[in-house]
Amino acid sequence: MTRFSIILCTLGSNLDLLKRCLLSIKRQSFSDYSVMVIYQGGGDIQKVVEEISIPIKYLTSNIKSLSLARNMGIRESDAEYLVFMDDDAYMEGNFLEMADRIIRDTKASGLAGIVLNDKDGKLLGRSIKKDRSFFLKLDDYNQWMSSATIIKKEDLSQIGCYDEDFGIGGKWYAAEDSDVAIRLLLNNKSLYFCTDLIVYHPSENDKLSML
Repeated sequence: MTRFSIILCTLGSNLDLLKRCLLSIKRQSFSDYSVMVIYQGGGDIQKVVEEISIPIKYLTSNIKSLSLARNMGIRESDAEYLVFMDDDAYMEGNFLEMADRIIRDTKASGLAGIVLNDKDGKLLGRSIKKDRSFFLKLDDYNQWMSSATIIKKEDLSQIGCYDEDFGIGGKWYAAEDSDVAIRLLLNNKSLYFCTDLIVYHPSENDKLSML
């Protein structure tokens, strides 16, 4: 069984950012992972995928829905842990290696990291506590940002995966990650927020984000 499966949902709206994302995955210091791209129409991403030259499982959906696409990836994955990446974000080179160590040390069902502005390195998310790592309680759900979340597949499947009413393309435009975190915690699954897990992402004001 693969340790990690990186699930990447995309419209292909910005091919340069998608390429940057995939290159950061390719450059990981940890090698026991697979990559799954769920394409939901828009830009032509095939050339970018071929340029990166890493094994990628490629799925397509005619429905533009982030939670639906993630659930497609969850069903198709055979990994122990699922890594949910935004297609306009990128990982630090030791992200997966660090995640593996933290999981072994904490036995956590899920991990959340910090998300930094890709231009100035400042923290994105006003509520995020950058000064310490800790196990989440119910009122800490806002520490859970999708650019840097890892969840044990078995536990995510037990709670019914992502609620497709939440997230881009759903009935409610956001809150898909908070919903998952709350349901995991209500089912006594341990979630750990770690400042050593770092992902970079454009700010909302840059208007560069895709799915």
